[in-house]
Amino acid sequence: MEALPDDALIRCISNKPATTGPRELCSLSMASSRLRKSARSCILWRALFAARWRIGAVETNAAILAGGWARAFAAKHAALKSSRTSPFERNAYIDTFLDVGGGRQHADLAVLFLVDGRRAIQRG
Repeated sequence: MEALPDDALIRCISNKPATTGPRELCSLSMASSRLRKSARSCILWRALFAARWRIGAVETNAAILAGGWARAFAAKHAALKSSRTSPFERNAYIDTFLDVGGGRQHADLAVLFLVDGRRAIQRG
């Protein structure tokens, strides 16, 4: 196994999509330092994310804010258990809104809109 290049090892792991889930990657990462490095691959975690949820610009930005697809996956999974948006996705939505909305003048509205959680603007 030591002679196998890292990218080939990652490909071997990713060729088993039915048996390679988040738990399996976490278990694999405890076997050795080399497997830990491979199991943390953004390629694998992005594929797991894509298998469960749609990946768009917001999700990609959330993964960047999270520091990788593994943390973005964990945050989204935990957030969905509590029926909320992950903090990384919330910040990515705010960034997207501010970029599209024409600058920082809409920052208060964006925060109110997303923190409320209903994804609907109501008159107060």
